[in-house]
Amino acid sequence: MHRKKILICSLLIFSVLMTGCITGVGTEDGNEPDINYDSTTILETSEIDQQTIADLQAQLEHLRDMNIAPDGKIALIRYYGVIGEEDLGTFRDLLSSVGDNDEFSAAVLWVDTPGGGVGSTAAMYNEVLNLKMKKPVVLYSSELLASGGYYIACGADLIVADADALIGNISTIFVHTDASQYYSDFGLKLTVIKTGEYKDIGADWRGLTAEEYQWFKDMTYDAYNRFVHVVALGRNMTNDEALNVSDGRIWLATEAVGQGLVDKVGNLDDAIDAAEELVGMEKAEVVFFEVWEEGSVKTSGYHSTLRYQWEETIDPEKFS
Repeated sequence: MHRKKILICSLLIFSVLMTGCITGVGTEDGNEPDINYDSTTILETSEIDQQTIADLQAQLEHLRDMNIAPDGKIALIRYYGVIGEEDLGTFRDLLSSVGDNDEFSAAVLWVDTPGGGVGSTAAMYNEVLNLKMKKPVVLYSSELLASGGYYIACGADLIVADADALIGNISTIFVHTDASQYYSDFGLKLTVIKTGEYKDIGADWRGLTAEEYQWFKDMTYDAYNRFVHVVALGRNMTNDEALNVSDGRIWLATEAVGQGLVDKVGNLDDAIDAAEELVGMEKAEVVFFEVWEEGSVKTSGYHSTLRYQWEETIDPEKFS
């Protein structure tokens, strides 16, 4: 089938070229023109013909590429949803397997996530770094690469994102819900037996003391400083440049390129092409993997209130 398409394209190109050669031959009185057969005459085609030829040549090249036998393998790993500890084992095992498998010359991580817990995010980032030590890694996002998702992306060699993907939200958040008034209004009385003064720190049945507030604030800024360092290291920025984009803003990928947060705007095929280019491969066989365990609920990873996560709205129930 491909050979027939190639033959048809070739015939079409030849036909257009011949049409361009015939056009304009002759004189105003209808007589045959004088032709110097000792020299070579090149007749220019019209702009429309030239565009038609270019389009057909592009189609021909694409069909030829389709007939090229794969000269290697690239692993395409899909991860999406809120980053949570329930996925760490699967994520680690999969990246380790790909990294140790000599059949794969490179990996493309297809990631769409608003981020998640600080600990889980840092662990996944380290797994990406470990994979990059073994083979090139391109990270692609089709929709959302925010907060912890971008933290993970900084471990890759290249970041490619769809033009409409949302990128950024480099920041850290801690939320404490004080529901003590709620309990009081509904006549709920709680009896707490604890063995340490701070055992119930962060519990929603009481507010934070000034001392506890400062502790949580210090933890939040400590996590934030690590995030900024990861961005500076992964994106080859100075600390000041990284700080300039680490205020929680979020950009379309087309804008994120100008901020130094994305290397290229493109689709999944472009990301695969980039991986092929990194390893000098002409055409790869792409093997697809997905990080997903049956019964895993991606949106339930709220066991930690200290998060690298973008939230359009805060739902108190998630943090209770």
